[in-house]
Amino acid sequence: MHIDALPTPRDRLPTRWKQVIQRWVVIVAFVLSACRAATTPTPIKLPISLPEQLIAGQSVTVRVGPTDAADGTDVGLVMVGSLGPRVYQSTFFKGIAVFVIPGEHTLQTGTLAFVAAAERARGEAGLILRSGGKFQLPGEWYVSF
Repeated sequence: MHIDALPTPRDRLPTRWKQVIQRWVVIVAFVLSACRAATTPTPIKLPISLPEQLIAGQSVTVRVGPTDAADGTDVGLVMVGSLGPRVYQSTFFKGIAVFVIPGEHTLQTGTLAFVAAAERARGEAGLILRSGGKFQLPGEWYVSF
């Protein structure tokens, strides 16, 4: 009798168990290879400068930066208020991007939230729109609010 003719422990297992063991080995290998720490890049803080309060209907200048972004890098600004979001786009020049929000976009009193994004940099700021000022009705009536 030759050594090759002896049954091995592997040959003694039924075929069904061989398939089960093979599947479990594949599953364990897959799980172990997928159990790596996620490498999500940390966003860079992007400063946003704007006044804390504004009278509704006035235009506002929003400055994003300073940052070390190259000149010409695109930056987006989203303004969210009670009338929904508005999206603006500009580019950095000497590390600063300037957005001029027209008075027509600030007519509704309340709170505005600003979110700026450029490459991996993110920034957030808020602004309160207050009623105030005077306007003249037909005739000589003045209304103050």
